Amino acid sequence: MKKIIQHPLKRERNIIMFTIIFFIIAFFIVSVIRKGSGTILTTFSSSLFMILNVLSISRLLHFIPDILYSIQIKEDCTVLDVFTRSFDIKYFIVFLTFLVFAAFDKFNFIKNTYIEEVLIFSFSFEFLNKIFKGLDEYPAKKAMDIEEGISSLATGFYYGYLKIVLPSLSENIELYETKESDGDEPGINFPVKKLFVLIPSQAQVYDKVESLNLKNIQIAKNLMEYRITRGMVKDRCYSNSVYKVKDERSSKLYYCVCEYATPIKTLEEQCREDAEMKKYKREMIYAFYNTLKMMVEADFELKDYVELIYFKGDGKLSNSSDYPSIDELLLTRIKINLHQEKEKGI
Repeated sequence: MKKIIQHPLKRERNIIMFTIIFFIIAFFIVSVIRKGSGTILTTFSSSLFMILNVLSISRLLHFIPDILYSIQIKEDCTVLDVFTRSFDIKYFIVFLTFLVFAAFDKFNFIKNTYIEEVLIFSFSFEFLNKIFKGLDEYPAKKAMDIEEGISSLATGFYYGYLKIVLPSLSENIELYETKESDGDEPGINFPVKKLFVLIPSQAQVYDKVESLNLKNIQIAKNLMEYRITRGMVKDRCYSNSVYKVKDERSSKLYYCVCEYATPIKTLEEQCREDAEMKKYKREMIYAFYNTLKMMVEADFELKDYVELIYFKGDGKLSNSSDYPSIDELLLTRIKINLHQEKEKGI
């Protein structure tokens, strides 16, 4: 039987409401016993005000990491978007209404002494703190937990694929240039002898370049297959695709080796089936990219043979989109590499 997962914000709301009711009752009972029934309203408003203030501060301490994490992953959203995602707006408005009401009702509460309320609340604060620390489903914390699991995908892609195909990549490209530079396409040249790995932030992966509907990129013949016996699979085959990217300004044709990071396709398929994962799709993609980037940069032997392209949008050409298409991304990266090589005098 499939486990029913309650939405994190609903769990959070329930815990907050329970905490408010619990402490209001506690303050109410103690104050009535010590001061008598004549101070019921005074005790209620001052207690409510203190409780809601501490709850607000505690919840704010959870909201700040959400904003910081969105900045870290360069998420294309506003503070309001993060706020809406982090809070249950309907119940948060009710929460603020109670806070404002209590503040106005007891605006001068600091002039009075409520020793009992302060002492009880102080002793109970650790309990409150534990409750809020237990809310580990808020976006930033949840995303950090996801990062730990998603790093294994990046590690598998690095050791199970890149470490295998990259050592022979430069040699295979040179063989391709020699073999294919005849007939209809003389003088084939790869200006950048790297594997460009596409990592879309939205996990939108297309199986065929034709699906992108881009006129300036076409698929060519694949590089020579690389075979290796691995994991009791004899002559396991590894193949890399070659693409032709056209520069519209100069009509020049650039050849490059390019492909999506295949684990992103797996993540995309998982997100279709799992609503909980779908909520953190962007965080998972960025965690994959960040982990893979660190491993590549630490590998001095292979880092010059691969370039990760993390990008926003779906890679298609659209008049309504501010994001570049796949062919524009590749052309830009090729020119940047050529410029860097020129500066180094290579």
